[in-house]
Amino acid sequence: MSTKKKNRGNKTPSASDGASNVPPMEALFGPDLLTKVGKPAEKTTALLEGKDLVCLYFSASWCPPCKKFSPILGEFYETCAKDGKVEIVYVSSDRSIPEFEEYYGKMPFLAIPATDGAAQIKNNLSQLLKIQGIPTLIVLNVKTGEFVTDTARDDVAKVGGRNKEQGMALIEAWKQMETVPISEAKFGGGGPTGIMALVMFFTKNPMFLFGIFYIIKTANKQYRDYMAPSGVPAAPPTIEAVKEVPIVETDANAAAQEENVDSMESEF
Repeated sequence: MSTKKKNRGNKTPSASDGASNVPPMEALFGPDLLTKVGKPAEKTTALLEGKDLVCLYFSASWCPPCKKFSPILGEFYETCAKDGKVEIVYVSSDRSIPEFEEYYGKMPFLAIPATDGAAQIKNNLSQLLKIQGIPTLIVLNVKTGEFVTDTARDDVAKVGGRNKEQGMALIEAWKQMETVPISEAKFGGGGPTGIMALVMFFTKNPMFLFGIFYIIKTANKQYRDYMAPSGVPAAPPTIEAVKEVPIVETDANAAAQEENVDSMESEF
């Protein structure tokens, strides 16, 4: 999150520390970005030329909240961002290239290409911007690479994608916020928290859920096996089980029945 007020102007961006000859956006995203699936990547600096702000969209095709928010963000991009000199870059957490291409194919903005080195770039961005969950939308100043806000996802969700008046007012509000180097930014407005974060984790890692079920089932069986010899009453037999119990006739029972018959005959 950040404080409102005017931009402090051009400063050395934290994204380019140690690499002063590399433009801030190229230091963040690498030399090239995608504009569309199936098309060659284009130079990052050329694509972001003339833009004031860039929104980094951390998302993935397997994430239900992401799939709900992505169409809204796409409409916001077409309705407001282009006219407001704002670019959006998709930072994918998809599990495979086909998943990435299918999901990104529905987006109208830029993306980090799925090429060698892309995983490292995305990992660096996640660590640099303290990403705790997705979807997250973080706004940076294009010229300086400095941090503007990490509440952009909620901001866009509130105004929606089709309300141009409110959307343009939101962009202007971002531009009026005081920017700070990323290393000095206070994060905390992006990504799901609490139960939603837990749901997101199990959605991404379903084997953990199966593992928990297996552990519970095994522990329950072991507990029942352990308690059974200690005198814990077993469940009553079912009617079907009683019907299936064979009646065993012993010699003593047979002899007793014969004596009863003889005694009955003698009474008559």
